[in-house]
Amino acid sequence: MYFENRFSGLFRNRPFWGAVLFALAFYVFEEVHLDSPQGTYLAFSSGRPLPGYLAGILSTMAGFFLFFFFLWASFTATRKFRVLYALLFAAAVTGQYGYWNAFHRFMSTVDVHTALASSADLWSTSAGLFFDMWSVLPVGVYLVLLFAMPEPTAQGKTGKTFSGVLLAFIGMGTLIHYAPLALNPGPSVIRFFYTTTEAVFSNAHIPVREKVYVPVKNVPDNNIVLIIDESIRADHLSVNGYERPTTPYLETLAQRGNFHNWGIASSGATCSPLSNALLITGAPIDASSQEVIATKPTIFHYAKAMGYTTYYFDAQTNYLWNGLSTSDLEAVDHWVTASALGDELERDFAAAESIREIVGQSVGNFIVLNKRGVHFLYEHSYPADYGVWLPTPPDEDYRSYP
Repeated sequence: MYFENRFSGLFRNRPFWGAVLFALAFYVFEEVHLDSPQGTYLAFSSGRPLPGYLAGILSTMAGFFLFFFFLWASFTATRKFRVLYALLFAAAVTGQYGYWNAFHRFMSTVDVHTALASSADLWSTSAGLFFDMWSVLPVGVYLVLLFAMPEPTAQGKTGKTFSGVLLAFIGMGTLIHYAPLALNPGPSVIRFFYTTTEAVFSNAHIPVREKVYVPVKNVPDNNIVLIIDESIRADHLSVNGYERPTTPYLETLAQRGNFHNWGIASSGATCSPLSNALLITGAPIDASSQEVIATKPTIFHYAKAMGYTTYYFDAQTNYLWNGLSTSDLEAVDHWVTASALGDELERDFAAAESIREIVGQSVGNFIVLNKRGVHFLYEHSYPADYGVWLPTPPDEDYRSYP
């Protein structure tokens, strides 16, 4: 009879089932909205040796149970403590979604140290750039559930439970800091608390850009446009001797004497982040690359110091990824993201039209265009009528791999 009553009571336990259902729904929402962070992590873990694979599974399970514990504790808390839980949840979700929106990743310990060392002006600027409207949905649903739950009859344990939640987060964050394996457990909320805890133990090096001082005597009377193409082989350009006329416009410019060809050169790296960073910052591809990328002035800083109005068109992403950080946007007057340029297939053309209008109506502009080109995923890189090598794997086939 005792177990029967306990079992039937569990089914009538609204805070318990509310925590279970919301936790599951929250995981599903983040897998869809944030490009499957948990699925990608587990897929990556499966390629590790057995200890790393097991650590990935166990840490993911631990993250779920800690998140459930957080929800259950908040749903059974008194109203005063529910306000604290609400503030923690809202700060975690909006912060993490903001970093994902800007950088396509959750916040790191370096981000925590950088934020604490930043001025109020940078905080206000970053808030507008980072904010993800979708964060309102999970926060809103959580708040409705949180304050719709009945008040507990026994209120003496609420403070102890709240302390237990914080200690659990601190303990897991400490474990992650000292663990020999790279762990990545939990959804955005849990990761927020892990990272902030780990930041206490870490001595983060915060890179600072060198200042540019250029004595400007004349206002620029020209326009500079740098186009960074994507996934193009130089030996397949007819201006470099390829048999098919793949670059007739460049050849026309060459005939007019308006084109100089420096010849074929190797890419700075085999992946876009480093090769783009080489163009943006001049960083050498060696052991010191990351330090140079983070501290040397970018071409935007030089252009801004010389009096140019700076534009950065990125037809690939909506976040900063190629050597630029949020603080660098002080040197970028206009940042145009991929979504602002429309459909994937038309982004390069939309950017070209915008650039045509800018240079046709004014001078003193420094414009960088990072093209979409034929970057994978290939399904939307060119019109279906021009597909020669078929079938093209759908985007989902690529997204299933880390």
